Amino acid sequence: MKCWKCFRDLTAYLEGTLGPEAQAGVERHLDECKECRGFAEFLRDNYFLAAEEYRVEPAPFFFTRVKARLESVTATTANSSWRVLLQPAFFSLLLLLGIYSGIRLGSTLNPGSRDRLTAERFVPWINELETEPIENFLMN
Repeated sequence: MKCWKCFRDLTAYLEGTLGPEAQAGVERHLDECKECRGFAEFLRDNYFLAAEEYRVEPAPFFFTRVKARLESVTATTANSSWRVLLQPAFFSLLLLLGIYSGIRLGSTLNPGSRDRLTAERFVPWINELETEPIENFLMN
């Protein structure tokens, strides 16, 4: 086994998640290679030190406090179920009122816009025979 393969598999070896064939290969390489054995010892010491450092003990009665809070939230939401139904209806009504007000406001600010739009001649953009080519426009 090459050193780079040993380095790649070393953390899995230390955690014990490496397959039996690969684990035997890493052990053989560690018996033969002094540099990899030193690195494995260094990594083992720091790995277990870090694992102990990050182990956090939960406070006493932590789970009972979480369970009580979840039950109180469930009870509160059960009492306010009418809010869950009325809130979307209220905001939908508010949105429709805003759209209607915007349309009314737009038509009062520019009262002749509707007549002008209907009176304009529709120019079909697909049929370019009715429009003047740009070359003729630029030549004149």
